[in-house]
Amino acid sequence: IIDLEGKSVLVSNLQVDPISGDYLHIDFRQVDLTEKITANVPIEIVGESPVEKQNLGVVVQQIHELEVESLPADLPENVTVDVSGLTEVDQAIFVKDLKIDKKVEVKTDMESIVVKVEPPQKEEVGQGRSYNRPQRAVAFFDAARHREAARLRSIAR
Repeated sequence: IIDLEGKSVLVSNLQVDPISGDYLHIDFRQVDLTEKITANVPIEIVGESPVEKQNLGVVVQQIHELEVESLPADLPENVTVDVSGLTEVDQAIFVKDLKIDKKVEVKTDMESIVVKVEPPQKEEVGQGRSYNRPQRAVAFFDAARHREAARLRSIAR
């Protein structure tokens, strides 16, 4: 929450130049601090799965934000998901597994998969050789946008 000219506002959209990192555009949303709002909160992946360390699988992030409802002051900056407990291929963390403050209601389907360990894929390259292709499915620009939005919110506080 940012106090902008005496009004409480949230950053609702942030556009960042993918090359320079400069802010291109910021949308602010005026909020009433006594009324619940619905917002998308970025999901931040932390840790490293033992399966990924051993090159037996790849952690794939399937959703990048959660839709939540809460009072503006209770809105989390992000939701952290620790993948270090993922020890087997096909193991997943669902929305229902996330630890969310009781003041925050999750609107995203609780059965949605947040991250899953997928088996590595082989890619044929030239003369019959095959290589494991890293496929960590965190879209670079999407993840960068979420990091920048979180950074901007933390600067504004």
